[in-house]
Amino acid sequence: MLYEGVGAEEAASPAFDSQKLGLEKFSLGPAAVKDDMLLVRFGVLYFQCDVAAPTVIGIVLFGVENV
Repeated sequence: MLYEGVGAEEAASPAFDSQKLGLEKFSLGPAAVKDDMLLVRFGVLYFQCDVAAPTVIGIVLFGVENV
């Protein structure tokens, strides 16, 4: 499990990678992104999906360098 304060490289990155949302699951429908446990990783920082959504939308619309 990921939780506040967990080390980015020691435990968080392998835990995140083992539970990644792949294209197969994502393509099943909107339920995949409505999971309360869904996290988004930016570098070594992790955010709940609802918190990261505006940034993700900005990246998609305007590119990484503009967000």
